[in-house]
Amino acid sequence: MAQREQKQKKRIWILLRAALPAAVVLLVLALSLSSVAWFYLGRRAAAVVELSDPTAIFINAGDQEDIRYLDLGGIDLESGASSRDYVFCVRGNNVDYYKLQLAYTTNNQFSFELYTASVAASAGAVPANPESLVIYNTHDDNGVVDGTAYYYAPGGATPLAGDFLNKKTDPEILAKNNDVYHDETYASFADGSTPYANRNQYAIPLYWQTNTSVRTSMDAEFNFCDYYILRVIWNSADAKNNKETDILYIAAKNVSS
Repeated sequence: MAQREQKQKKRIWILLRAALPAAVVLLVLALSLSSVAWFYLGRRAAAVVELSDPTAIFINAGDQEDIRYLDLGGIDLESGASSRDYVFCVRGNNVDYYKLQLAYTTNNQFSFELYTASVAASAGAVPANPESLVIYNTHDDNGVVDGTAYYYAPGGATPLAGDFLNKKTDPEILAKNNDVYHDETYASFADGSTPYANRNQYAIPLYWQTNTSVRTSMDAEFNFCDYYILRVIWNSADAKNNKETDILYIAAKNVSS
């Protein structure tokens, strides 16, 4: 039993959302009196409108595996380490641009960074410098790790730039009561009521988005796949394993440019 408890580590559950636009095509045909007469004579008319192909965008684990294998469980906050890297990908069809988004609450003891990534070696091959790479083990049809490893290299030492959408500054505790966006969001109503006056300032949702849109490299079938490294960071001096579960949302939003 003690061994089982020892193996229980900090877990972060990821809920994923992919922004999938809905396409609506409207065709309006205005008929004048002359066109009505033209139809009456037995003629035929056809209106041809070019329809856009449907778009699709998803978030998957490494090697384009099912998202359930993007498992952030097993983080030991008391091991002396201060970060851990995970691989995921954004893939889809007929998407020109997208932005990455993260969302979590102010009581989250983690911070997060995103890096572009690329496959450093073919399946099962071990590159020359594996210690500087992020490894991902694939799974069989039953969900069991099958021993095939992929190594992913970060695209650089600098994380993707982005900004929080609901705060203006970056203090230690974000969007707290003296933050401008907090006041704008949770201020009193026009009738003088203050329904959010007692809102917990340490459990307020934060929304982060990349500054620059990613332009996809679609193949001849309009498919694409981009790999990323998610770096989970914590303060090893303060973080504890017995804290409640934290939740991180990752989203890929289809944008026009």
